[in-house]
Amino acid sequence: GMIAGGTGITPMIQAIHAAIGEDQSNEDNSGTSPPKVSLLFGSRTFDDILGKEMLDAWLQSHGDRLSVTHVLSNEAEDSI
Repeated sequence: GMIAGGTGITPMIQAIHAAIGEDQSNEDNSGTSPPKVSLLFGSRTFDDILGKEMLDAWLQSHGDRLSVTHVLSNEAEDSI
């Protein structure tokens, strides 16, 4: 699992990309399954979520291997 906040997402994006890969199949040449990645990502507000479009795209294409949980510290409860 990974925990990131704010701009700390940058190295995590690199690590996630390496783990899930853009063109990786469900099994590599060694016969092992690719890793599953969980990310807990803290931001102040919904609009402050860095890389949201990329994370959403990865969730669409690799949802079986990637989970992302957003924690918003200054978002009004009724805004989302």
